Amino acid sequence: MPVIMSKYKGFLSLNQRAEIIAEHRYEKNASQADRLKAMLLLDDGYTFEQIAKLLLLDDQTIRNYLNNFEKGETKEIQSNTSRERLNIKELLMLKQEKP
Repeated sequence: MPVIMSKYKGFLSLNQRAEIIAEHRYEKNASQADRLKAMLLLDDGYTFEQIAKLLLLDDQTIRNYLNNFEKGETKEIQSNTSRERLNIKELLMLKQEKP
């Protein structure tokens, strides 16, 4: 069976990818975590259909997640409760400060 790769493979910068991974580690809301995973899986080269199957979502939902991400609508990616916690840059700074 041929491997189908998405045209979005590698679309995230290393910094964006690190920020999404850091946010995912602390995300407690499963739906928000799925949004983050979808962006990472697209960056890994998975297609919308493959990601939808893996996350048990509709492929149009994955397209919507990407559309919101590309528009810079981070509220669609980040949890509403994340504002009460440290932001991603603060988390990364703390991680770098640890011995």
